[in-house]
Amino acid sequence: MGHWGDLHCEAADAMQSQAERIAELERESETHAKAYGLAIVERDNLHHELKVARSEERRVGKECRSRW
Repeated sequence: MGHWGDLHCEAADAMQSQAERIAELERESETHAKAYGLAIVERDNLHHELKVARSEERRVGKECRSRW
């Protein structure tokens, strides 16, 4: 069995390793959250653009029908 100091160092190393992994996961999570948020914004913008395009199509269609 190892000396108390050796065990203490091993435990400290393990805790440091876990802290580094937690920090890494937090960074990855933040990156994914930002990407997800951007995807939501892009989706919402696309929906808005489609609504505008449909409205324009309807308006043009009404103008054309009124000319007939």
